[in-house]
Parts: sequence; structure tokens; C-alpha cells
Amino acid sequence: MGDGPKKQWLIDEVARHELENVSVKPYWPRAQIVSSINACDVGLISMMPGMTGVSVPSRVYDLLAAGKPVIVIAEKGSELALMAQEEKIGWVVSPNDVDALVKTIQEAKANPDCWPR
Repeated sequence: MGDGPKKQWLIDEVARHELENVSVKPYWPRAQIVSSINACDVGLISMMPGMTGVSVPSRVYDLLAAGKPVIVIAEKGSELALMAQEEKIGWVVSPNDVDALVKTIQEAKANPDCWPR
């Protein structure tokens, strides 16, 4: 949900792989943040490689305020990855590690009671 430089790529990949269980939604206005956050069970936050030391996206804090665990796709030493690990709020997957991402999503789905809190 939202926008970003990789949005069209994601839309194209979902179509190319004929994924019926992935929804790509447009940005929702801030006034609808509660509805948009509660539309998911687990948040997915993706950072481009090379972003270590830059920032933590504000959308992470919205997800955390709603009590949602997050799957972080970021370099291991990034602030976002360190926050997820230290605060036990989610999982960290290295960028471009598709197998680890698939495994993490499957693990989260199979064990919702074990989600980081």
C-alpha cells in the first residue's frame, strides 16, 4: 500500500507471476490511516540496498502503533533492521534474498501466535 520508486516494478511482477494472493494498493490519505493499517496482518517494509544509516521510514511507526509485526527487507546493519531485531517487532530479510523472504512469510502465516511482539 502506498507509492514509491519500485511500485510499477511490483505491479508488473505480480502480473507476470499471476499472483492472486498479492494486492498492490494506492496510497491512502493520512485521515484513513487506521483503515489502511488494519487491512494487513503483517507489515512489509522494504529498503533499497545502500540505505544503511539513512533513516527509518515513518510508516514503521504507524504499523507498530497498531500492534502489527513487520517483515523488514533491509541490510542487516541498517537502523531499520537493528530496530526490528532489538525491539523484537518483526523479522529481517536481506535485500534480494527471495528464498528467505518466502520462508519468512510462510513462517509468519503458519505461526501467528509466535509473531514478534
